[in-house]
Amino acid sequence: MMRRGSFGRRCLQGGAATLLMVLGVLVLLTALTIVSGEVATIEQRTAGNELRARQAFEAAMTGFERALAHVSNPANATAPFDLTAAPPTATPRARVTDADIRHGTYAVEFCDASVAAGALQNPLPAPAVACVAGAPGDDRRLIYARGWSDDGSGLHHIVAVVEKAPAFAGTPANPLTAKGSVSINGSADVTNPEGRLTIWAGNSVPFSNANFKTNILSPTGKNEVIAGSSDRQAGIDVVANDGNLSNESDSDFFRNFMGYTPAAYRAAVGPQIIANGDIAAAEASSPNSVLWVADSNPSDGVTQDFSLNGGEFGVLPVGNPGDAGYQPARPTVMIIDGNFEVAGNLTINGLLYVRGNLTSHGNVRVNGAVIVEGKVENGTGSLDIVYNSLLLGGARGLGRAAVLPGSWKDWVQILGGVRV
Repeated sequence: MMRRGSFGRRCLQGGAATLLMVLGVLVLLTALTIVSGEVATIEQRTAGNELRARQAFEAAMTGFERALAHVSNPANATAPFDLTAAPPTATPRARVTDADIRHGTYAVEFCDASVAAGALQNPLPAPAVACVAGAPGDDRRLIYARGWSDDGSGLHHIVAVVEKAPAFAGTPANPLTAKGSVSINGSADVTNPEGRLTIWAGNSVPFSNANFKTNILSPTGKNEVIAGSSDRQAGIDVVANDGNLSNESDSDFFRNFMGYTPAAYRAAVGPQIIANGDIAAAEASSPNSVLWVADSNPSDGVTQDFSLNGGEFGVLPVGNPGDAGYQPARPTVMIIDGNFEVAGNLTINGLLYVRGNLTSHGNVRVNGAVIVEGKVENGTGSLDIVYNSLLLGGARGLGRAAVLPGSWKDWVQILGGVRV
C-alpha cells in the first residue's frame, strides 16, 4: 500500500527540479542576450572604426592625388600647395575642407626630398617636421598627406617621394640639330652664346643667303659672341654629313634625344595631346607644358603635315631673381608628329622637336633649341635660333610626376587618438 506522504514529497521534488531548470534556462538566455548585445556593440564599433578608417584613408588619398597633380603641373613646381595646413596639435584640428570630398577632410604638406620620410612617422611628432620647398629645378618632392574621417576621430597618414619624368633625355648642346640636311635660303641667325657648336646635321648644310650667319661663344667669355659661319665660309661650329645622325632610324633618333620611343614617351611623360593639329588652340596653355601635336592616324605609315601661322609658346623670364617684379621663365616643349610648315611670326621659348621636315616661310624665333628628324629648309622668311641652357633646363622638368618605388608608406593610422 502506497503512502501519501511519500507521493507528496516526490511531487514537490519534481516541481523544484522543473523550477530550477526553468531558472537555469532563463539565466542562460539572459547571459546569451547580454553576450549577443556585447557582440553586436563590438561589431557596431568595429564597423564604425572601419568606416572612419576608410573615410580617413580616402581623404588622405584625395589629398595625395591632389598634391601629385599639383606637382605634375609644372607651373606649380616650386609654388606652395594651395591646400597646405598646419599639423594637428589640438582640438579642433587644423585642417582643410574641400567641396569635392563627400566625407572627411585632408591636409597636405610638401617637403624637400632630403627630409627623411621616417621623421614624419613612428611615432608621429607634434607638430610634424616642418616641410621646406626643394631647390628650383629639383624634380623630387616628398608629399605628406593626412586625412580625417567626417567625425574627426579617424586619422590616416600617407608619405611618399615623387619625381618627375624628364621631358627629354638631356639638355641639347647646340641650337640646331637635324638628321637630314639644313638648307638656309633666307635670312637666318643661329647663335650659341654658351659654346662653339651651332648646327649639327646628318647631311649637307648649304647656305647661300648673305643674311645668314652663326655666332658662337667668344674666347673672352660668355657675355660676348663672335661670328662662326656665314654664306662665305662654313666655320668649325657647323658639323655636316655626320653618319651618326643620318644612319639612325627615326625611332632611335627620337629615343636618343627624348629618352623614350615615341609611344613610350607619351605614356611616361604625359604630354598634352593636341588632336587634329590644332596647335593654335593650345597657345594659351603652352607655358610650362609639353605639347604633342598628334598625327590623326599614326598607323597608316603616312607622315602628316602641320602648319602654323604665327603665335608664341612659352614665356621668357622677366627681370632678375630677387628684383621686384621678377617672374621666372615658363618654357615649353613642342613635339610636332609630322612635317611642320611655318608662316607668319612664330616664337617658341623652350624646345621644338619636329618628327618630319621643318619648312619656314615666316619669321621663326626659338629661344632654346630645335631638333628635327628630317631636313630643315628656310625659304623667304627668317630663322633665328638662340641657344639657352637655362630655358632648356626648366623645360626638361616638365614631365609627369610619379611615386618612386619603395618610398610609399601608408600603414600608420590613428583611431580615437591611439596609433595602430
